[in-house]
Amino acid sequence: MVTVMRALADAEPPDVGDIPEARTGLAAINAVTPCVVAGLPVAKEAYARLGVRLRALAADGAVVRAGARVAELGGPVRAILLGEPTVRSFLEDLSAVASGTRRPDRDNPLHRYAAGFVSPSQPVGENWPRFEWETLEQEEPG
Repeated sequence: MVTVMRALADAEPPDVGDIPEARTGLAAINAVTPCVVAGLPVAKEAYARLGVRLRALAADGAVVRAGARVAELGGPVRAILLGEPTVRSFLEDLSAVASGTRRPDRDNPLHRYAAGFVSPSQPVGENWPRFEWETLEQEEPG
């Protein structure tokens, strides 16, 4: 996916401190606000390019409550942290379109995809969708 590769290349890398390259771990992506989730396949693709596995726990188009775990991650901790800003941006933007809190850009194929999940019969609130990363476990190299 060219869009994912471009976004990863253009992203401002977060400070990952002195985390060893070999440290692996598990993390989760949780919804902070209720929303219609969209963008998990994009998130999976972005993380795969960094060597991180993503297991979706919700399907695109699912209505999730605040606090719901939508995905679990596993792999190098540095890669999980490096991918977080890009993946967060995709998930929040596409979920905003799917939730009806953002107008889709009809020239953006990902927005057109996410717009397919908008349902007036499933109001999810006025808030912009937000997601947070939760560390579940880390293993020291050795």
